[in-house]
Amino acid sequence: MFTYADRIKPDGHGITTYLENLLAKRYQIPTSQRDVVWEKENVKKLWGSIYKFYPLGSILIWKTSTRL
Repeated sequence: MFTYADRIKPDGHGITTYLENLLAKRYQIPTSQRDVVWEKENVKKLWGSIYKFYPLGSILIWKTSTRL
């Protein structure tokens, strides 16, 4: 039996892959998150924490063919 949880898997991409995708504007903020606004300084702190390998839980990156 197929479940959606079967499709959620960690990957082995490094931070450079995510930074390249971010710079290439391959990420979009889903509708459910559009009301949440982060200040630039907070975004920089998040990426700094990721770069320094600080524990931060998880980040969900959802690959979809649907244009948001």
